[in-house]
Amino acid sequence: MLAPAALAQSHRGALGLTAAAGGEFSTLVGAVDRVNSESGLRIPLELGGTLGVTDRSELTVSGRFSPGVLGVSLVSLSFYAGLRQSFGYDRWKTFFDLQAAVHALPVVTLGARVGFGVQYDFADIAGVYAAVAAQLGGLLHLRFSAEVVVGLQFRTYLFE
Repeated sequence: MLAPAALAQSHRGALGLTAAAGGEFSTLVGAVDRVNSESGLRIPLELGGTLGVTDRSELTVSGRFSPGVLGVSLVSLSFYAGLRQSFGYDRWKTFFDLQAAVHALPVVTLGARVGFGVQYDFADIAGVYAAVAAQLGGLLHLRFSAEVVVGLQFRTYLFE
């Protein structure tokens, strides 16, 4: 069932699929030695899901494969889960993301990802978004990154 036009700007009850790509600068520093340290550019390719729990809040989960472009290892693999808080009911929205970040490759780190962006819902069941974000995490290594991503969100209102 599609959402009525009057409710299209609210994502409450929507189950979503997201796909995004962009650019990321990351720095990884070994806690004990600098042998495994690296800094450089990656191209993040992300696939995820969302669940609208209120008019302005969505639970998010995603996985990211990021090939290295310059100065970093060949590939990075990471997973994210958290909350996206939207502001505004129009087709144009701003949002804030707060997520837990788990990086599995090239080394394991745990941390947080904070971002903000803008989304335009061009249809009742689809929108496009752009976001900037930063991540900080660690375990045996300290990892910092900054990114810019552009993505699509497709929604169904099965749980409305």
